[in-house]
Amino acid sequence: MMLRVASYRSSAVTPALRQLSTTSQTTSIYTGPFAGVTLRLKRVSVATASIGCFGMPLLVYLNTGEVPIGGQVAVSGTALLAAAGSTVLLNYCVTPYVHKITKTGDDYTATTANLFGMRTTTDFTLDQVVNPTDAKLSRPFCNFVANGTPMYIHGELFNDKATLKKLLQRPLTKSEQEGRSTE
Repeated sequence: MMLRVASYRSSAVTPALRQLSTTSQTTSIYTGPFAGVTLRLKRVSVATASIGCFGMPLLVYLNTGEVPIGGQVAVSGTALLAAAGSTVLLNYCVTPYVHKITKTGDDYTATTANLFGMRTTTDFTLDQVVNPTDAKLSRPFCNFVANGTPMYIHGELFNDKATLKKLLQRPLTKSEQEGRSTE
């Protein structure tokens, strides 16, 4: 016995779906080689900062030792500052790192990660890209600003050199032109 799956198509819907599928084809044009590492690093950093921020006050409260309260507060404050400060600094440096860029027509979508390691997307066109120095932005690990969001990509791993030059808005370096691989 053979089963046959019936296919019902509306003549009004099919052309619209066909046009939609041909005009909005999304292609991946860049993948950051350290995307997984940066996500794990952010998540571990937030976890340790949370443990430090909740654990240190709890230890001060539970401690009935010989250290005066002033000493306990000083030590726990230093630990809190180290736990939270390193997470804030890491987030500031690593947030511009682009995990993936996709292209749909003339529109681009860059995927980055927020403080908690959740993926966020920024939609932009090449007209919305500026150089960080033109945006008066002095930030580590940032080689272009798209739609007001600082971003960093590995230029040597970007295959489309014409698009790369428009993103970076500067002449390409020798390694970017040659397209050196990390493999």
